Amino acid sequence: MTPTIFEGLLQRIAQVGHKQDTTFRKCIPLGARLAMSLRYFATGDSLQSIAFGFRCGKSTASEIVIEMAKTIFTVLSPEFLRVPTTSEWKEIASDFFIRWNFANCCGAIDGKHVSIRCPGNSGLVYYNYKGFFSIVLMAMCDAKYRFTLYDIGAYGRECDKNVYSTSHISKSFDTNSTGFPPDCSLPFTVDGDYPEMPHVVVADDAFSLKRYMLKPYPGRTTGNMPRDKVVFNYRLSRARRIIENAFGIMSARFQLFLKSISADPKNVNHFVKAGLALHNFLITQDKNYSDADFADRYLHNGVVQPGQWRRELKKRTTCFTKLASSSFKGNGTGM
Repeated sequence: MTPTIFEGLLQRIAQVGHKQDTTFRKCIPLGARLAMSLRYFATGDSLQSIAFGFRCGKSTASEIVIEMAKTIFTVLSPEFLRVPTTSEWKEIASDFFIRWNFANCCGAIDGKHVSIRCPGNSGLVYYNYKGFFSIVLMAMCDAKYRFTLYDIGAYGRECDKNVYSTSHISKSFDTNSTGFPPDCSLPFTVDGDYPEMPHVVVADDAFSLKRYMLKPYPGRTTGNMPRDKVVFNYRLSRARRIIENAFGIMSARFQLFLKSISADPKNVNHFVKAGLALHNFLITQDKNYSDADFADRYLHNGVVQPGQWRRELKKRTTCFTKLASSSFKGNGTGM
């Protein structure tokens, strides 16, 4: 984040209002509180480390980070994380066709497990199939890696299909309250040559096939699959990869989401919503936030060139693995 963008964000937050000094105590300046929160999101450091860096108590740092997460979401979400209008859905569909060669596509959807420390007396409701405790973020994005719809807070033990079926996103699609455009002819056809097709969302095999949702044809091998189905799966994979990259970019930039967050699940929800709002804000305002090499790219021969965010996540994961291994070897009990 450049100083100019930081000042712009600070001015937006200042309009909402902030704490005032009293006779007996001076408040921490708003700029310092915003910097403290952004450092917490960007580095994923412990609150104790954040508090030490800003010369305040751990409980104070905790209160500031939670309060600023709520404020950031309140300030940015009306502009950068709102539900698109019908005309904006049409623009998104046009972007998907131009950028990823998939017509009438209004978004890609998937779920992400946000790792948390096991809450007290929660049993195994947060324990997921990957082997850690989490809450599930179900989100949808446009062709430019910006989140459009989201639902956060489901238990980690639930699969993507169940999370989606009970989410606000599913209900909005079922009640047709998202403002999706009506059926229309595909961009490369002449009116009357083919029937009008619905606008859709692309997803993976974990989701159910619906009129507004497409997923790949089943089958892992392409040897016995007709060519038209192979081409369809390839095009759908290109479009669906956008949501995977959106999650990856957000996690690489805000490394809080790469670790187990030690906080109440309600507060983790606030952190995730603030992260979504900041992601959309920065990807719109700052070109360096997600440059051309940061996300996956398809070369002319169809080969996928992994984005920089994948290398950064792999490097960070390898580093943590080595640290954990050395710590375990240094202590015979592993405690």
